[in-house]
Amino acid sequence: MEQNSNGINSKKLAIIWVLVAVFIIIDTICLGIILLRKHQPKTYQKIQQNFSRLTRKAVKNNVPAANFDTFMQNLQSDMMLNWNPPKIGTNARVVVLMKIQKDGNLESVKILKSSGNSEMDNAALNAVKSTAPFQPLPLSFTGETVDVNFSFNYNAKNAE
Repeated sequence: MEQNSNGINSKKLAIIWVLVAVFIIIDTICLGIILLRKHQPKTYQKIQQNFSRLTRKAVKNNVPAANFDTFMQNLQSDMMLNWNPPKIGTNARVVVLMKIQKDGNLESVKILKSSGNSEMDNAALNAVKSTAPFQPLPLSFTGETVDVNFSFNYNAKNAE
């Protein structure tokens, strides 16, 4: 085995670097969730309500609810990375309805509840389209598509 001047072989060094990279990735994800909770509390709360609604629907259809948890968490974090709302002086909320195919492709998206501001509505639609395709739906899901309501909330006070 090849060793550097400190006597550590290259395989051990590679493993250490992989572990450091994994730690950095996990730390970054956790920091993002903490910042989302701090800076967009109403958005985070609404997302949690959407998780609950989808979970209840899955249970009603005899689909194990826990299987949607990871899907919804990833959807939420990916969506928030692409959410770039315009700066406006008032709070706003846009609710979109997405139809997601089993393979994660976006079949359709539409505004269910407009914010009353076309720029804000378009920012929400752009966030969805920029995030798609999503991860595949859970294997235990027996349908071909799932409808997901997703709320984008803009808090003018936190945006300053």
